[in-house]
Amino acid sequence: MGLGRTNARAGSAVALFVSGLPGVLASAEPPDVALAGAEERFNEGEVSLAPPELTQRPEAAARRVDDASDTPSGEKPETPRSWFGHRPWWAWDRATGDWGGARAALEARGISIEGFHLFEWSGVWDGGLSRRASSRMLTDINLTLSFDPLLGWKGATVFMDAYWYGGRDPSEDVGDYQGVSNIASDRSLDQIGELWFQQMLLDDTLRLKFGKIEANAEFGFLVSASDFVNTSVALSPTAFALPSYPDPAMGFIFEVVPSEHIAIRAALFDGASAADGVRTGANGPASFFSDRQSDDLFLIFELDLRGTPIAGLPGRAAAGIWRHTGDFETLDETGTSGAQGAYLMLEQRLSGDGANDEGRGWRAFIRAGWADDDVSEVQWHIAAGASHVGSFAGRDDDTFGIQATWVDLVQGAGYDDDETAIECFYKAQLTPFLSVKPGLQFIVNPGGDRQIDDAVVGLLRVQVDF
Repeated sequence: MGLGRTNARAGSAVALFVSGLPGVLASAEPPDVALAGAEERFNEGEVSLAPPELTQRPEAAARRVDDASDTPSGEKPETPRSWFGHRPWWAWDRATGDWGGARAALEARGISIEGFHLFEWSGVWDGGLSRRASSRMLTDINLTLSFDPLLGWKGATVFMDAYWYGGRDPSEDVGDYQGVSNIASDRSLDQIGELWFQQMLLDDTLRLKFGKIEANAEFGFLVSASDFVNTSVALSPTAFALPSYPDPAMGFIFEVVPSEHIAIRAALFDGASAADGVRTGANGPASFFSDRQSDDLFLIFELDLRGTPIAGLPGRAAAGIWRHTGDFETLDETGTSGAQGAYLMLEQRLSGDGANDEGRGWRAFIRAGWADDDVSEVQWHIAAGASHVGSFAGRDDDTFGIQATWVDLVQGAGYDDDETAIECFYKAQLTPFLSVKPGLQFIVNPGGDRQIDDAVVGLLRVQVDF
């Protein structure tokens, strides 16, 4: 289906958001604060913090570390420990508990080990290319070393993430462009997706990061859209050259936070995957430091503005521009060219009372993206949606959401029409570590092909955090 389709889906096909915030893990805060999830921090109004490290894992609920076993003797812990004899298994924060106190002891020393397993089933109920059911699985393990408590090295963090994926991409049966599932990949995966070092300086107003990085964790990420499954909600297809799952890449990131309301970040990444087809997700730094594979670079800049514009509730606006230096064949096949694009994002809490409601209530988002239609098969992209946390009495952690995403497919690339995907879901948080999320997607003009009937797709996603 062409260059833009391949790279847009390959560059944005995962669901993930498990680990903490860049810079937060490197801070001098106690482990229970430093390892709090990005969504929890955003909802509580701490709007100056950077986005979470693993943005496209939308099932992992924001949580605090269970550090009850590290409570000084003589003090009563606020909640019972997640371990046998303290509270029942179904009430544990994670399925494996606190490992008899070992987990809390490690976290107090700056060592955090997190993970999850995600199973997803989908079925094309009507339309599309084939009325077929399929499934896929993703398992992730990540390690964070915070050097402040570990070595006394203030502001330094090392992070490593490994994941395993297998299954069938449902878009093969739907024929859509945007990607029904954001964990789907065009191949099985068994790789170290991230391995980076980060240093915070000048009272956390300056951040430097280097290594193999999931670029969508830093750029083009919306916290309030992280529970949706369609790939285009996680990352605009116009940003097809962004080094993201399943092919994150080596890079440098520089961020300045001049005030609690402003963050400015820029990055330089290995761009070998977009134009030259190098599988950077399974590689080390070879194609970044040597032109034997590729000398392509990807540059991106983002301005992030945060505040509390509506009734004291947190909101955020971000704008970015990017440029890829590689040679792409133009759609009219007249020559080769680099690629460039831009995006704008807005997200806002609409109800609730900040920290007192633990993020419950309505929140909404909108994103728009543009790319050069000489190279990209998508010139414009617009997505908007809303979700509500705590929809029913007694179900304070359940989430309902609805969104629509539209792509302007370039006719010069052979497309008949544009594509629109509408999605709704209900996520039931059955235990603190187990969630079940049924969902439905309606795809209008799948793949921009008028010969393919509009598709109705049912999905069921189950995640266990351990």
